[in-house]
Formats: sequence, structure tokens, C-alpha cells
Amino acid sequence: MTHKQRGEEQFRAAVSRLRRRPKWQSGPLEAVVLEALDDLAGQVEELRQLILARLYLRLNDSLGEEDVRQLCFLLGVEYDDLGGRGKSDRVRELIIHLQRRGRVAELIEEFGRLRPHQQ
Repeated sequence: MTHKQRGEEQFRAAVSRLRRRPKWQSGPLEAVVLEALDDLAGQVEELRQLILARLYLRLNDSLGEEDVRQLCFLLGVEYDDLGGRGKSDRVRELIIHLQRRGRVAELIEEFGRLRPHQQ
């Protein structure tokens, strides 16, 4: 099984877990709700990490260095200011940079415009 296939399986499993409803147990309603929210928060974070890893693999596999430079330009990010030396390092740092600013959706949209057949 390839790294990409394993990532797809993990992604599908996380989505499946997220769709399941929390098991309601007896006890004070507030405690039950807080427990369910904690569980859901953990699942959401796991899903977020899987999405970012999947995005990294997709960008790294399908883009050349000039494409990454173009994405940076379109997103207003200085390519040369990103950490790392090679393309894969820059892709990772671009994702991290945009994640910190709540702009990963913009990256996905621009990638879709650049490579519509790979969405």
C-alpha cells in the first residue's frame, strides 16, 4: 500500500468517526455534553491534520518548484521567506504559514485553478 493510499484510508476513517454520534450515557447533562464535545474536538483535530497531510502530498506530488512560486505569488506569500531548501520543504512551510493565518482554503482554491484536473 502506498503512502498516498494509506493517507486516503486514514482520511476516510476519520470522516467516518466524525459522523458517528456520541454515545449518550446517564449522568448530569452538562457532563455528558462536555465529554461529547471533548471527543468531537479530538476528532476534528485529527481530521484537520489528515487534510493538511493529504494537501501536502497532493501539492508536493503534482507541482514543480515554479508552480509553488506561482502559488505563493497568487497568495501574496514571499517564496524566498518560506523556510526550507527544496520544493517539498517550501510546500510544507507554505501550508503551515497559511494555516496559521486561517487561509488554507485559499490555497486549495488556487491549487484547483492551477491544476483543475487534480482536485
